[in-house]
Amino acid sequence: MSNKVLIPDNTTHSASADIRQGNADLADDLPIGPQRTAPRPRSWRRYAVWAGAVLLLGAMLAGWSATRRPAALPAPVIAESGSLTMRAEVRPARRATLAVINPGTVEALYAEAGQSVESRAPIARVQGPSGAELVAAPWRGTLTTLQVHVGDTLQPGAVIGTVADLGQLQVETVDVDEFQVARLQSGQDVTLTIDALSQTIPGRVRTVALEPLLNPSGDSTYLVIIDPLGRPSGLRSGMTVRVRTAGE
Repeated sequence: MSNKVLIPDNTTHSASADIRQGNADLADDLPIGPQRTAPRPRSWRRYAVWAGAVLLLGAMLAGWSATRRPAALPAPVIAESGSLTMRAEVRPARRATLAVINPGTVEALYAEAGQSVESRAPIARVQGPSGAELVAAPWRGTLTTLQVHVGDTLQPGAVIGTVADLGQLQVETVDVDEFQVARLQSGQDVTLTIDALSQTIPGRVRTVALEPLLNPSGDSTYLVIIDPLGRPSGLRSGMTVRVRTAGE
């Protein structure tokens, strides 16, 4: 029996250690660059930075917008003092429009424009399918307009003419808007300037409409009726007048 000496085999252990050591040395020798990328930071940090920047920019824009916003315009204010000037027209205090009720043809006319007529005096006779219709003056006055001729064919509601009482004239204006109407009232003294006569006379407000009228341009105006205190020679219906209130 021979005696053998057992020698520990460290070959495998030494080879593994050498490989690990070699890998470590190789990693230390690699440069950081295109061949080796540094680890990226966590994505939530990047999002947090962007969100903070967006919030800060929004706050800055909101503050700038608040400083640039124009102030609200104040409501129109009408001065308590000062006078008003309005355009007006001389009109008869009493006037009536004559019209037919039924369709027909004008057979006869009994008055001419500008002629005085008595109360219930006939103005025109219109012959229709259901018979003759007689159009008469409602009261004593002047036939200021006549819009038809003998032989004309009329539809229901067609206007024949106008009768007015020229013995009493008044001044009418609709040149009054919602801001001016509050400064006018019944019994108020005004000054009337009649351009055609180059005369100025006193006047007094009789009525101020409570409801506005809608003019052709779509604006709301108020009808004001004024009594002239005196009647200059030559004053006629249809003349233009400038109405002026007294300043305070």
